[in-house]
Amino acid sequence: MTAYSKGAHFERRVKKYLEEKGKCVIRQAKSAFPDLWIVSPKEAIPIECKVNGYLSKEDRKKARELFFKHGFRYLYVFYREKRKIKSKVWDAHRGCFV
Repeated sequence: MTAYSKGAHFERRVKKYLEEKGKCVIRQAKSAFPDLWIVSPKEAIPIECKVNGYLSKEDRKKARELFFKHGFRYLYVFYREKRKIKSKVWDAHRGCFV
């Protein structure tokens, strides 16, 4: 399994997980940033899926651009830990996980 297919599979798994929790989730095509969006009439929440939970320097830069251009301060990062889906929040303004 290639890194791309492993990542795409994990994105679909996270999408299904969130939909089972009652969220409306949109998956972006190809390798767009962020991978998923949770949408509702009141808000949109950016989601990045990382198999290992590591947010690269490039992804952190993209998160800051999303904050400065569109006001999305928080980026939710979903990752896998022992076959379970976990999440953490990246604060683009402060530049760290909260």
